[in-house]
Amino acid sequence: MTVERFKPEDLDAINLQPSQAMLRDAVTPDYLETVQTGPAITIRSQGEIIACGGVVQVEDGSVLWAFVAATAGRNMVSIVRAAQRMVEVARKPVYSTAACDFEPGCRLLRMLGFTPRPDPVDDVSADGKLHYLFVRTA
Repeated sequence: MTVERFKPEDLDAINLQPSQAMLRDAVTPDYLETVQTGPAITIRSQGEIIACGGVVQVEDGSVLWAFVAATAGRNMVSIVRAAQRMVEVARKPVYSTAACDFEPGCRLLRMLGFTPRPDPVDDVSADGKLHYLFVRTA
């Protein structure tokens, strides 16, 4: 497994997990420019991109973002460790979201020390689903 600096073309090459596949069309040039302003990485396993993610500073903290491949399963421990390192050094609070009906994403954010806000939000993603806003303050 290798970790390298994220490049925009990496998102074109990743075989996204089904829960994120519909987001590919929402990745605009502006989005790609924004995610490159903070630390961002690409993780490969046997040459295949299995995850892209990073942290972007916003006015009152940071936002954690990630795209994960359908084949990332056996590498999730390493992906989680990379995410933990990014979150630990990010300006707090750190925000992230997960679709309310995507329990693996919600569980992962809890494992990373995030707490969900009680009320779902519906204006954060191009997938048209309700999302929980998660926050990590320490």
